[in-house]
Amino acid sequence: MTAQQFGVGSVIEHHFLSPLSYLKGARAGVWQTLRLGNSKDVRAMVKARNRPNNTGRNETSDHFTYLLRRTMETAAWCALSTTAQALYPWLKLEWKGPNYNTNGQIQLSVKQAANKLGTSVNTANRAFHDLQAKGFIVITEMGALGVAGQGKSPKYEVTEIAMPHSGAHSGRRLYLQWSEGNDFPIQKHNANNRHGVNGNKIPSQKQ
Repeated sequence: MTAQQFGVGSVIEHHFLSPLSYLKGARAGVWQTLRLGNSKDVRAMVKARNRPNNTGRNETSDHFTYLLRRTMETAAWCALSTTAQALYPWLKLEWKGPNYNTNGQIQLSVKQAANKLGTSVNTANRAFHDLQAKGFIVITEMGALGVAGQGKSPKYEVTEIAMPHSGAHSGRRLYLQWSEGNDFPIQKHNANNRHGVNGNKIPSQKQ
């Protein structure tokens, strides 16, 4: 990006996140400076371009999440099924970041998860239950089976992440309290409406 691309000859400072910080998976990564111009119009253009939208993202940033090694080395993580391990980052991707903290409101339907993971709905549903049992996620609001076949998926808290307005730097990390034979309670949610217009007669989760 150059000053000529903005149509100005002056120079401003534009900050961007270096690749190193992406590798570290930290927002407080190494910030580098690119001198571009000193015009108020250019500053306004850069600010508008980098302004987060209502999802907490902007046009110039890649959508990414991260997994911490210390999390992946816990007993709870090692006890997860490989499907549950693969599902976890997809749930974290639904979080909008600390500035637009949506933890506790995170939604990803079982059907969406199955499509992303390339598994059956039943397998994806079991992965959600496994993450609950090991303390990685907690249902904060149960889903609903829509009368017209349009359901609403549950809302989740990812316990690794601080809840909004908690003032904490990290979440409850319930998975650190897990031990073999001491699973956390599982709240079960049917992935399909057996009476919906799509004619799903068998719910995806056996109760």
